[in-house]
Amino acid sequence: MFLDVVYASANHPSPATICAAGWEEGCLSRYQAGKKEYYRAADVAPGATPAAPETYLTSMGGKMYVEHQRIPYEALALLNRLSDLAIEDGRLRAAPSIVKMIQASDSWREHHLTSYLQSHSADFRAMLKKLDAG
Repeated sequence: MFLDVVYASANHPSPATICAAGWEEGCLSRYQAGKKEYYRAADVAPGATPAAPETYLTSMGGKMYVEHQRIPYEALALLNRLSDLAIEDGRLRAAPSIVKMIQASDSWREHHLTSYLQSHSADFRAMLKKLDAG
């Protein structure tokens, strides 16, 4: 099972427990049909304005930190496709990854998150400049 690999053992929460926690945190939507519960990624309301990056990203000392409890799932997924995420001093840090940026489709370049990273992080700005230089 996939969770055995992720947790490196068979001792882990059940998928139902993980999904229920995701629903409680607002990451998943829950649907009930009969006596069964189904989960999927939480919907963003049509026409809703995406959360501004300054509500979930903080630049300190040249490093970009993520407020993991505030970042929308879609933004976290994109950030993960563009950067290396690591825990540093108890905080989630995003550092640009040229390998990930090259492998990602070009659609991320027009995303509001990319614009924010470019204007608020010297590291991301330098990495984007390298990519543009070819």
